[in-house]
Amino acid sequence: MNEPFYKNSKSYLICGLIGLVGVIYLGLAIFINSVSTVIDIDERNTDGMSVYDSIVGALKDLKYGFKISRFFPLLLAIALFVVLIIMLYFVIKDNFLNENFHRLDKLASEEKPIPKGTVVSTVFGEEEDAILADITGKPGDVAEKHEEPVEKSEGSAETADGAVDKETASEDKDELEDKPFEIKEVTPEQKKAMARRRRLQMGGPIGVFFRFEDRHRYLARIIPGILVVLIYIGLYHTREYKEAYNATTELVSSWQSIITQYKMMNMETDMVAEIHTGFGLLMVIAGVIFYFGAFCFNFVLDTLNED
Repeated sequence: MNEPFYKNSKSYLICGLIGLVGVIYLGLAIFINSVSTVIDIDERNTDGMSVYDSIVGALKDLKYGFKISRFFPLLLAIALFVVLIIMLYFVIKDNFLNENFHRLDKLASEEKPIPKGTVVSTVFGEEEDAILADITGKPGDVAEKHEEPVEKSEGSAETADGAVDKETASEDKDELEDKPFEIKEVTPEQKKAMARRRRLQMGGPIGVFFRFEDRHRYLARIIPGILVVLIYIGLYHTREYKEAYNATTELVSSWQSIITQYKMMNMETDMVAEIHTGFGLLMVIAGVIFYFGAFCFNFVLDTLNED
């Protein structure tokens, strides 16, 4: 009988990959055309513009005069990548570093039978064959030894007893030297608690972030997704972006008016002038959907795997 999807560690892997793709899309969208134009008069010409073009254009305009407003696109882009780093941290932590992911993966590996003849390394460096069904005896069995009584003379009894005592003491000493010291290992729960304590004791903005994330787990993951949407809206509404948009689409708009006049005079024409939504804007929408989709999927997996 197949196990439910939430009991499969691959579900966390898929969830993490979905969130990772979403964050990558949101990062690349700033460099890919958000608007594309097509003009086909004598030959087909395509053009377009991205948010990155508006940022570069704003910085180039500084040579005409210093204005604080020309730094807004750059500041918004920096804020965008800071938020994307936070989102990437949450995606990795909630999926690839998730306790349920490692627990389910470990259970799946333990359920797989050990192949016949597999060599297993023991504690002291020896090697034994694991699960050999054809061999009746176990590795490491000690053959029975029959000791024959040895008659000793009364004259050598004391000497023999002294030698035996020395040999026994020497064997005990060697045994103590060979015996490894028992070192108590720190449990994973203790390691997790110590790491959490170190994060909460950190100072500065990073410490504030870790303390907020510790107290408001779900809210800390929703806010970055909302901030990304607001930042992109701000980037699409800056004066520099609007100027670059108008410069890119101005020629298309003029040709569209000419084509409209041809149609009003019932004159057929093969001219084409179109403005399309660029792939960059579609990547923003897809990235937001993927990120929140991975967040919801992770919430379902964690809820169903609670014991």
